[in-house]
Order: sequence, then C-alpha cells, then structure tokens
Amino acid sequence: MIHGIEAFSAGRISRSDLDVLYHSAIRNTIERFEATGSPVITDGEQCKESSVTYPLQGLENLAPDGVPIPFADGHIRHLPRLISGPFRYRTSADVCLETAQRYADFEL
Repeated sequence: MIHGIEAFSAGRISRSDLDVLYHSAIRNTIERFEATGSPVITDGEQCKESSVTYPLQGLENLAPDGVPIPFADGHIRHLPRLISGPFRYRTSADVCLETAQRYADFEL
C-alpha cells in the first residue's frame, strides 16, 4: 500500500489503480481476520491513508503544513491547514464500512 500511495501521489498510477490496491488489501485483511474465528472483523484501516485525516482526503482547500503531531518513534505528521472555506468532510466512515461489507462473510 505504501508504494501504491506513493505512486499515486507521484502520478505514476491512476486513482482506479490505487483503488484496486485498496480493495485487495481490504479483502486480504478481512479474510485473515475471519480465518482466526474472531467475532469482530475489521478492514484494518486499509481504505484510509490516515485514520485521522481520511475524511479530508482529496479536499482542495487544505494545505499540508498544519499542526505537527510528533510520534514516540521520532516521526512527525502534520494535520492539514484549512486555507479557504467552507469546511466540509469529503469522505464519511460509512464508505469504508460499505467496502468492507463486500468482502466479509457475515450474518445480520
């Protein structure tokens, strides 16, 4: 996924190519969770570039130089900075749920 995201960011692969990688990772993660017999199944956050900023991915009114978040291992991530309004989330969590449900073997 890391290489796919980097390739997409650099323009070497298309959004649809990246989506194929996401779906493959989601399917693999769910299959592996189900194989454990766990009653709780998750997509492992595979459809999100960041569990913090996924609702903002693709917005054009953000700059990458927002609030720094330092991690214990020394790396730093930045929350995006709003450069113009209005502010609205672009992606909601139910999109990831709907994708995961395509691959999960479950009973309601």
